[in-house]
Amino acid sequence: MLGVDVRGTAATRLAGRRLRETGLPAASRVVALVRDGNWTVPDADEVVREDDWIIAMASPTAARAWSRVVTGADPVDDVVIYGAGRMGTAVARVLLDRGVRVRIVEPDADLARAAAATLDRARVFHARGLDPAFLRRERIGTAGAAVLAEKDDSRNLHAAVLVKLHGVRLTLTVLDDPAAAEVFEAAGADVTIDPGDETAEKMARFTFGERTHQMAILGDDRFEVLDVTVRPGSRFAHCPAGALPGAAVGAIVRDGTVLFPGAGDELRPGDRVVVLTEPDRAPSIEHGL
Repeated sequence: MLGVDVRGTAATRLAGRRLRETGLPAASRVVALVRDGNWTVPDADEVVREDDWIIAMASPTAARAWSRVVTGADPVDDVVIYGAGRMGTAVARVLLDRGVRVRIVEPDADLARAAAATLDRARVFHARGLDPAFLRRERIGTAGAAVLAEKDDSRNLHAAVLVKLHGVRLTLTVLDDPAAAEVFEAAGADVTIDPGDETAEKMARFTFGERTHQMAILGDDRFEVLDVTVRPGSRFAHCPAGALPGAAVGAIVRDGTVLFPGAGDELRPGDRVVVLTEPDRAPSIEHGL
């Protein structure tokens, strides 16, 4: 799932052009365009405007290509993580499994040793990580992104500002106190994450039937992304992908192959259909499929 705010560099590269003219990669599909609070499923001739929000589904390779199209820069392949607690090590495992280089900074000796023992592909530093000499010596500023995941918001804020000053272009902070988000944003932190929201999202995934899995909640609960298996008796079986009311099909998994369908492509029984819709429409989509 990709969400692109058409602002800044993205506006320079996308605004005023039809979607078909933007060079977006083939193994992807734009499932929604949000404009002035309303959303549509755009066709290839839709002209992108500044301040639009584009939501797309893409293969991992296409997602990296999207990054180059939208920003003109290569995707992040080197991340520094402050904090080797539960959250920091979980993020590190995911990044390492995706081939991203990871450096971890942890002031607690026991946590640093544990991280070094369990994450053998990561470089682990037993350090506070706030000393300018350390930042220069270890070239922390060359990282594409920093994840601030210590349990102290004040330390995370200090680290977020400091690594930005040393050249890190993207910072993501896991909040201990959700009310601190405004402070982080005012200080220039790029992304704040409330673990409570993430936990609620995961719990909500258990509210659907066995054919359905909730994959994500987007836009402050504006959208849900569902993975639904089409029943043989579904009223949408053998219908075009564009026939789902109030929903957009972004991908189909059929016989182990992922397809990014057009609106006219057929849904078949047994297909796993990845659908974006609004929460109040999700039950009817699940029951209809």
